[in-house]
Amino acid sequence: MRRTRSFMWLRRMSLLASSATLFQLSGCDPTLRTTVESGIINISTAVLTSFVQALLQAGQSTTP
Repeated sequence: MRRTRSFMWLRRMSLLASSATLFQLSGCDPTLRTTVESGIINISTAVLTSFVQALLQAGQSTTP
C-alpha cells in the first residue's frame, strides 16, 4: 500500500514538474526548449529503467 502511494506521489510530482517546465519554456528559443525537453526525457527514461531493474533484482532475490 505504501509503495503504491509513493509511486503515485512520484508520478504526480514528475508530471507537475514537466508541465511547469514546458509551460515556462513556451516563449523561449526553440533550441533551448528542445534541449530541456530531451533532458527531461533522458532523466525520465533513466529513472524508469533503474526502477524496473530494481524490481527485477528484488524479484530474483526472493525466488527460492
